Amino acid sequence: MCIRDSLCSVLDSEGMLKYFDCVTDSGELGVAKPDKRIFRRALRKLKCPASKSAMVGDSIKRDMLGAEKTGMRHFWIKSPFSADIPCCKKVRILKSVNDLRKMKI
Repeated sequence: MCIRDSLCSVLDSEGMLKYFDCVTDSGELGVAKPDKRIFRRALRKLKCPASKSAMVGDSIKRDMLGAEKTGMRHFWIKSPFSADIPCCKKVRILKSVNDLRKMKI
């Protein structure tokens, strides 16, 4: 379920759209991550509580903090060059999105 066609087009062209049940574009809402409204909108579209959802992202400040504030599980794809530290004890750190396949979520 896509909220904005341009983001869906990018994901589709990369062969990744099939991995998402919902895509939310912050530009449509006029706010930037980590604003909770972005996360809450996706959850409403999915009709799913935050406790049953997960955020996968590569930014502590934008992705992980927003998901944490919303009550979602969160998986940080940490760049080997990142000097950031984890946002909290609950975050799961991944080397790549492929690491998700090995995990029980």
